[in-house]
Amino acid sequence: MHERALSVVHVTEPVDGGVARCALYLVGDQAARGWRVAVLAPPDREFAAAVERAGARALPWRLAARQAAARRTGFPGLSLLRAARAVADAAAATRADVVHLHSSQAGLAGRLALRGRRPTVFLPNAWSFYAVDGIARSAVVRWERVAARWASAIVCASEGERRDGIRAGIRANWRMIPNGIDLDAFPPAPDG
Repeated sequence: MHERALSVVHVTEPVDGGVARCALYLVGDQAARGWRVAVLAPPDREFAAAVERAGARALPWRLAARQAAARRTGFPGLSLLRAARAVADAAAATRADVVHLHSSQAGLAGRLALRGRRPTVFLPNAWSFYAVDGIARSAVVRWERVAARWASAIVCASEGERRDGIRAGIRANWRMIPNGIDLDAFPPAPDG
């Protein structure tokens, strides 16, 4: 009997900076293991090329209007349902065994789309409630409490991030995986 390779879809809104680098490291490792990997992200030529060099398939996630609304208000705007539908469609089309959501925008749309019907990993890369105050913060914290039950695991890069989630009343299957450091790119300083 021939086993099908594990299929993973990563969903990320940032296509640059630390979130994108973290996603690309995971994608490269998983592709090297022979897994079928796809990345749903806003169209960006450089990021898509990096995804494909890592051995994965780049899938365009059209978010421009939603991103602009989210940056202005702290909330994703009316096109959230379209963004969530795109996550659900990507998971179905790739027959994803696992969906890995990177950062708050992907975490919002992905958990809403899947609602626990498919193994889902959420990596906050800084909680969404850090960015807002007052009533908006209360609403976002309530959302995170509800959405946590739709994640198979919430992976934090630091103990502080996990503690902040717990203090906010988020109950989750917590995993702590600190970000790695590429020692070839950043060798230790000589003793001196």
